[in-house]
Amino acid sequence: MTLILNDAEVRQLVAMGELVETMEEAYAELAAGRGIYRVRTDMIAPASGDDNIFALKSMDGVIPKFGVGSIRINSDTLHYKRDGNRLRRDRVPTDDAGRYTGFVLLFSIETGELLMIYADGIQSKRVASISALGIRHLARPDSRRVALIGSGVQARAQVEAALAVMQVDEIRCYSTTAERREAFCEAMRAQHDVNIRPATQAEDAIEGADVVLCGTNSRSHVFFRDWLRPGMHVSCINMFELEPSVVTAADVVSTHIRDCDPVFIKTDDIGVLPEEPGAGYQDLAAETNFAALPTIAEVIAGQAPRRTSDKQVSCMVNSVGCGYQFSVVGYLLNRKAREAGLGTEVPTTLFAATPET
Repeated sequence: MTLILNDAEVRQLVAMGELVETMEEAYAELAAGRGIYRVRTDMIAPASGDDNIFALKSMDGVIPKFGVGSIRINSDTLHYKRDGNRLRRDRVPTDDAGRYTGFVLLFSIETGELLMIYADGIQSKRVASISALGIRHLARPDSRRVALIGSGVQARAQVEAALAVMQVDEIRCYSTTAERREAFCEAMRAQHDVNIRPATQAEDAIEGADVVLCGTNSRSHVFFRDWLRPGMHVSCINMFELEPSVVTAADVVSTHIRDCDPVFIKTDDIGVLPEEPGAGYQDLAAETNFAALPTIAEVIAGQAPRRTSDKQVSCMVNSVGCGYQFSVVGYLLNRKAREAGLGTEVPTTLFAATPET
């Protein structure tokens, strides 16, 4: 039987700590050449509404050790807008509840059958688990103070990531809207019993921080080289958040994967997207010789250097997601959901083709 999991079921099944541990195990396999993935492909066409586009995105990955492969499909209408000097990209929700369309198909590599379809309800945890691995393997072991830039869904997961892998004495949060950052801090205190407070400026949040976590939807820089301090660890969740010189100035750098951009396939009437090289923003990939940077999988496997001094600056560039991560999440979900008796089972034959005669 094929299992179907909705968002609520997905979110209750996977804790950040367990996800980080399983992700680390899977990335060791990737470094050993025993895992594979395809870089994300984005098919782009115009959509109704000013500055709206339609994006049909897919990516996949296979983990033989876990016995699974997956493909993630995401259908989005996206809107670009300016917030002061910054460019933001927001999803246009499919309904009044703010939902969007994203799901994953998980397959058995032994039989080829469709094991599970799960809603893409913890994508922020998936992203943040890589930030957690960066903290674990690159930050100073005595790191206690965290600066957080952002106050949305991704920022919430970044808090979980930090708490999963380090002792956190204090988090200072900055985002561009005072009301949102104050509400965010209040929610995080209630949810995690953590010492977190809002900062009125990004520099105030960063002052004295051991670890800086960027978790925004900005398509412009939110962290700059002048803010670096000896011993600091900095991470981002997209290629725009860091000024390129942050990466070149760091002593120890790791990236998620070397594929820094999705493959864009566009209709002729779509111009250059902000995500594409040559869009008019500084190109981090070109300025940092991105293809030569070690990956977090190589760091985990001992194939790339870690910090050797408490004074070194380290940087984790979480460049772009890959389907491999969804196979990790799917592997966890499939096991835990069946153990807990959660989800809706449907006949696998619904998705099987009968040979033609």
